[in-house]
Amino acid sequence: MLISLFRSAFLALGGASLLVSPLLSQSATPVAVAEVNRSSISPSYRFTGSITVRRQALLSPRIPGLVETADLEAGDRVEAGDIVVELDPTLAEIELGLRESDLSLSQAEQAEAQRLVDEANRLGDSGFPRSDRLARETDLEQSKLAVIRAEAEVQAQEERIQRHHVIAPFPGIIARKLTEIGEWVETGTPVVELVGDRDFRLEVRVPQERIREALQTESVEILLPGLPEAEVFGHVEALGPLVEPGTRTFLVRIVVDDPPSILKPGMSAVAVFRPSSDDSVLLLPRDAIIRTEEGETRVWQIRESGESMTVEATVVELGAPRGKNMIVESGIESGARVVVRGNEALRQGQSVRIVDASDSDTHED
Repeated sequence: MLISLFRSAFLALGGASLLVSPLLSQSATPVAVAEVNRSSISPSYRFTGSITVRRQALLSPRIPGLVETADLEAGDRVEAGDIVVELDPTLAEIELGLRESDLSLSQAEQAEAQRLVDEANRLGDSGFPRSDRLARETDLEQSKLAVIRAEAEVQAQEERIQRHHVIAPFPGIIARKLTEIGEWVETGTPVVELVGDRDFRLEVRVPQERIREALQTESVEILLPGLPEAEVFGHVEALGPLVEPGTRTFLVRIVVDDPPSILKPGMSAVAVFRPSSDDSVLLLPRDAIIRTEEGETRVWQIRESGESMTVEATVVELGAPRGKNMIVESGIESGARVVVRGNEALRQGQSVRIVDASDSDTHED
């Protein structure tokens, strides 16, 4: 009988011990944690400016004339060498025909002069007076010069015809069309505004005290208001040589790397300078911080023992804010895990279980 009672008691105690672990797990308080990490010190400085292009020009004809062709409209793209406006070349082409006729006549006269000289040389001094032969040689030289002159006049007239074409000097977009077919334009009258669609730049004014930080930034982030999804970067190309007297600022020119198609001259943009630095700080999420009535700043740090986890109150000394985080001066080490949610009513040594871990909370925004 006694043996049976002992056996029943032993089985009862063993079954109870098997239930301890699940019950403890269920009683542990759920919390969310984040890892304390180090981050490089890279303060950012933002300055607003305007998008410009390296090339922008008002195109005008090099001779006066009547506009015969002006088919391009604002927004059309052209390549270097394309004709954007053409003037009526009728009179110039007629003049070219006259010049070509003069050239043909001069060439015929040169050929005849050459024939006469060859004939005099064949007869020799005995059969042809020396003075007449010298005269024929002089005529030949004059005819050669006449041909050279006529050829130059033909080339000049061909150039005049070419000047009836207003040519795009660089690839770009027609920004404004300033003339129409049938209008008379003078030399230097703008007929088209052409804006380059390559080599975009952002020009910003930077205060004197931030010039060093701007020049130390290897890659400048460019923010486009209203287009937050656009990822645009650039690099500093040049620093203006003069200071703006009223504002004490320098002009900083930033070349846009791989500009998106949405980028247009005249757009507003923000340059974000982040100078490189080898220094780093320890960042603690603001949500992990608890301030006590005694004036201490604490966090609940996770402590592991086998499969169980508990929390330990840790006093920390904080520095300056950094986005969603605070800089830690002392009290905790990098890699420590702290409670960021569910930490309002925790007690020292209380069992917890992690329901949501976030490693990104200590990244600087």
